[in-house]
Amino acid sequence: MQTVIFAPDKMQEYFSILEAIAALTGIASVWYSRKANVLTYPLGIVSVLLYVYLCFEVKLYADAGINAWYFFMSLYGWWRWLQPAQGVALQIQRLDRKRFWIGGALLVLAFPLLFGALRYYTDSDVPLLDAFTTAVAITGMYWMAEKRIEHWYAWLVVDVVSIPLYLYKEMPVTALQFGVFTLLAWQGLFIWRKKGTETSNACTEGT
Repeated sequence: MQTVIFAPDKMQEYFSILEAIAALTGIASVWYSRKANVLTYPLGIVSVLLYVYLCFEVKLYADAGINAWYFFMSLYGWWRWLQPAQGVALQIQRLDRKRFWIGGALLVLAFPLLFGALRYYTDSDVPLLDAFTTAVAITGMYWMAEKRIEHWYAWLVVDVVSIPLYLYKEMPVTALQFGVFTLLAWQGLFIWRKKGTETSNACTEGT
């Protein structure tokens, strides 16, 4: 069987098409997330699988890894959002002490491990930023799966830092995507705060 080898310009065109698809499905995923719609997960899965490949190609190894983490957490979040607890669907809530410490532990453990791995075992030229955004995103994805309002703060940090990171890596479509993510994250934060307050008031009235 003959191996098909793309010319450099064709490879760049192929890469750009995949990046555009990944960015559009990613934006659609966040659009549905801000509305607390479970469609955020299947769309997100398409996006993250494409970004595993794309990030690996540009040596953003931790970001490739985090997108693999997104994939598994998307499956968990998809199940979690559809799985009623005590007969009631999972509601938007503020972060409780237990999940705060779990998220904090994930961040504290992930950052030095990722930085060390990137610094000493890969040819990454941005190990600090790559490790930082990945560690924060690990926590944010966990809090999102648990439908906690504060996950939007984690995404805001990741989004703002990722814009210059992807511009440096010459992935302008992805940098633009993170700019859109930043706007959607602010909207999502306010929408979830409102929904969380309504849920809290309903629970209070029902007691």
